[in-house]
Amino acid sequence: MISQRRKNRFLEENKIDNDSVNNSMNISVNNNITTNNIKMYFNKTITIYLLVDKKREINTKNNDKMLFLTGSDEFNSIELVMFPKTYENYYNITRGEVYKFLANVEKRNSSYQLIVKSIEKVEN
Repeated sequence: MISQRRKNRFLEENKIDNDSVNNSMNISVNNNITTNNIKMYFNKTITIYLLVDKKREINTKNNDKMLFLTGSDEFNSIELVMFPKTYENYYNITRGEVYKFLANVEKRNSSYQLIVKSIEKVEN
């Protein structure tokens, strides 16, 4: 579960009024998709704002670099995958920063994950 402090930071950085976050956890916050309703977007391309919590770089069999991320919003966390061609373009990702991700929603082993297409850092 996400700590209240991280939730407040996320809301503040994304200029989301805490009062607009419905306790019933509406399907969107200010028209943004959240991790709470990600399964509704299975096999679709979405835009989502996430705080990067963890990152792990690996080398593929072809010795290309790819990246696995864990991102979170005010509701939950989700795994993200950046394949080599995407990672070449967006390699400068920092833990603890908020990014806007364009990604495909997929399911792997009963968990949803995002396959990243592009990233944009959210400036304060």
